[in-house]
Amino acid sequence: MGDKDKSGSEQSSKREEGRRRRRSRRNRFQESANRGSRQQNRLRKGKLTTKLSEHFSKEDFWTQDENGKNKLKISLGLVGALESLWGRLNKPITIVKGYVTPEQAEKEGNWKRNFHMMGMAADICVKKMSLEKLFLEAEKIKTFRGIGLDLENGHVHVDVRHQDERVLWVVQNNEEQELTASLREQVFCDFESPVQSEDKRKPSDSTPSGS
Repeated sequence: MGDKDKSGSEQSSKREEGRRRRRSRRNRFQESANRGSRQQNRLRKGKLTTKLSEHFSKEDFWTQDENGKNKLKISLGLVGALESLWGRLNKPITIVKGYVTPEQAEKEGNWKRNFHMMGMAADICVKKMSLEKLFLEAEKIKTFRGIGLDLENGHVHVDVRHQDERVLWVVQNNEEQELTASLREQVFCDFESPVQSEDKRKPSDSTPSGS
């Protein structure tokens, strides 16, 4: 083989080697892009799986057990009622407490018929809105069957217990009291009374609040 042929063969080999390297780089780049795309899709899917409604996610309601693991039980009826309240207020609702585990409920001394433990209750507040006003607005959502104004701990309890009679109460001076007509006049003297709804009945003394 002559020097010219040998030189041409070497140049051809170098060109082929250059093409292989470029293809390899393109393949590595494409695989990296694909991995990034797959990771973003997984992250997006992960975020979607935590969303319960337009304004609420699982993170708003879950709690951590003694081992630091996230635990959750949630009624979609509760989420829907909270969305209805959000729509009325047109303001963000903060979930102070959502689900509690049986162990947490027992430590709180409130294990029997604890609606937080059933995933049917939430303690809420709204920035720059009085608790009294929030309570009155919550009364207008018929799905809420238990509503408590907790002036001691700074929140309003709402739940979607399965019963016809609505239960209303106030916590003040470290005491839980049934919301009677006279107490309502005392607590809400500076606020306009809510529209009386057909399903509003006198609370049962024997029914625990579940707060």
